[in-house]
Amino acid sequence: MAVRKGPPLNAFCCGCSLSFGTAFIAALNIIQAVVFIATSVLNLLFRSRAGFLSQTELAIHILNAFFALGSLPFAVLGFGGVLWRQSGFVMLYFWFLLLALVIDLLYLGFGFAVFDPCQTMNLGIGAKTGAASQCGFARGSMIILLLVATALQMYAIAVVYSCAQELKNAGIGFPELLSKRPRKDPAGDVPGDAKYPSYGASYSAQMPKVGGSSRIFGGSIHEVRYPPPPPKKEGF
Repeated sequence: MAVRKGPPLNAFCCGCSLSFGTAFIAALNIIQAVVFIATSVLNLLFRSRAGFLSQTELAIHILNAFFALGSLPFAVLGFGGVLWRQSGFVMLYFWFLLLALVIDLLYLGFGFAVFDPCQTMNLGIGAKTGAASQCGFARGSMIILLLVATALQMYAIAVVYSCAQELKNAGIGFPELLSKRPRKDPAGDVPGDAKYPSYGASYSAQMPKVGGSSRIFGGSIHEVRYPPPPPKKEGF
């Protein structure tokens, strides 16, 4: 018997929905891309020393701007896929995040093989006495920081993939079915307990009691015979 596999995750960050998590990740990606593009434009075109990448080389600025421009459409697709309940858009965003993770791992591996943090750091007063300990601390801190950043990136990829699978299994009509569920409860037909979220007239006036508070036809005419007799002519 085949067992249907669900998404690898069923929540984001201790209780939040996968849709919220994917939209949050995509929004952070959009903000990051805009910041990198603005910083690169200021440093390349206007020769401004703005931003935290002001001392970076020209080639790094160009690569950051190129990657930020490429990531912006995919992040917008991921955010829109959550809003429009389209699993295809979210899946495209997932493949982009996976590609970004591979590029980051290759860049980190190249950086560890070529660059040494001990050569670029300023050891200051303890350069002669505590150089080895400070260098080891710098290397260990950098490794821990990169491992944490990689773990967060992998968790974001898992959240986006889980959201895409959830949208694929549920379809676009699942939220509408959930919104109509309270109206199908046994208490939904009881006057005063019926739930009509989109029908404001149910709450605009107080529910009248049995029989109402006003008389039929204002109390002037109350004929119970059928067929009713002809109306009496006044004045005779």
